[in-house]
Amino acid sequence: MSVDILKLCLFFMGIIFSLFALFHSWRANYNGRLSVLLLIAGAFLLRISVSLDPFLHKWDERYHALVAKNLSGDLLTPKLYPEAPLAYDYKSWSDNYIWLHKQPLPLWTMAASVRCFGANEVAVRLPSVLLSTVAVFLTWLIGLWLFTARTGFWAAFFHSVNGLIIEMTGGRVATDHVDVFFLVFVELGVFCAVLHWKRYRTHKKNRPMLLLATGASIGLAVLCKWLPALVVLPVFAALHWKNKDKWAGMGLILITAVAVFLPWQVYAALRFPQEYWYEMQYNSRHLTESLGERPYPWYFHFAQARIIWNELIYLPALWLIYSMMKSKGPVFSMLGIWIFLPYVFFSLSATKMPGYLLFTGPALFIVESAFITRILEAGRFRNLGLILTGLFFILALRYCFERAKPFNAGKEMADISFKVKSLGNQFKAGDKKVIFFNNSYSIETMFYTDILSYERLPKAAEIEHLLGRHYRIILFDDVYVPGSLREM
Repeated sequence: MSVDILKLCLFFMGIIFSLFALFHSWRANYNGRLSVLLLIAGAFLLRISVSLDPFLHKWDERYHALVAKNLSGDLLTPKLYPEAPLAYDYKSWSDNYIWLHKQPLPLWTMAASVRCFGANEVAVRLPSVLLSTVAVFLTWLIGLWLFTARTGFWAAFFHSVNGLIIEMTGGRVATDHVDVFFLVFVELGVFCAVLHWKRYRTHKKNRPMLLLATGASIGLAVLCKWLPALVVLPVFAALHWKNKDKWAGMGLILITAVAVFLPWQVYAALRFPQEYWYEMQYNSRHLTESLGERPYPWYFHFAQARIIWNELIYLPALWLIYSMMKSKGPVFSMLGIWIFLPYVFFSLSATKMPGYLLFTGPALFIVESAFITRILEAGRFRNLGLILTGLFFILALRYCFERAKPFNAGKEMADISFKVKSLGNQFKAGDKKVIFFNNSYSIETMFYTDILSYERLPKAAEIEHLLGRHYRIILFDDVYVPGSLREM
């Protein structure tokens, strides 16, 4: 069976499992454990189907994969190039040596997977597949605890088939696995905060272990994608706003979070000061400079919501705002903070990318599900509720198909990947080390083989330096190679 047929089969099995789970849950009045297991199985199949692409994706997966491969031999030294025989620009994240462009937790986890299963695409994506599947379960539980079994299950269904989350789990979209990890650990922090809130309402006192778990989740999320993870703190505060112990609880959470993420920051700042402080400064520039392909207007993320979630998402968002103003309980406020605080922050930030707000997804799925559930339970609007449920259902599946692209084989990239993988067997240099120049697929080459590779042409002095260090130099030929280099 070819990879393309296997991907197609797994994708449609995932859809069938998810639909059957929804049907079974409806028959069981949304209380059946089997329904949840089927839905999780469907979510896993959908995610594993996109993880089987037999090539690394250009932005940003190939860089994350290569750093993870190099980390598999030394977890405390993140490197893009396994060695640096030539001078490099530490400010250029796409071709430098020590690589601190992203926080380390996703890379460490991917490195452990590569160490266990080898340097291949599935090993790189497997941690995201597993964690992304776990997130569906967390969404079900949070929706169940905040509202009803129906709300929790529909929220988990929307989460399981969301096209962008599936795409990013497979590494197909920029920021890929980093944002998947970030979503999971932010949601884990919210899950712990909600569980603590439920226990607090019963016993009227803080639960230290749950506070520590909330703080640890925030710290791990920071180690995925920095300080936006702190959104969990105001979420916790909203849940406990009327509780006298909230400040002590928040203090313990914050201390725990700092204890988790600070050691790496101190280590990296001391071990790699030049690279670390440049990256910190670069991160802050996202707020004031557009570091993407082009600048976007302030409303970019609000406009993208119709593409990332669905065209009707604005209805439950407006309902959430109305409920925040009318409700005396903390549930709508905490969901509003989880959604609107990041949306406002990243809208004010100059650099904008669709994946930046992926971690608000679980909250939006819960609000969307609570919205249609509330209408269905209001007798006189039941028909409207059924129509809206059908529309949300159709749109969720539509974007799942559009983004997962089950019929797109990606043959051109697969052929290129096959050729790159074969390079390691084509060039043998005895005791001499091999180094490529003018190679358009340098990052992939270094991931699939043990050969150093550069996209640029070498300088004459660099060639002499490398020959003196007993490298065998392979120059990929094209019309841009000057005659002087051909003659060396």
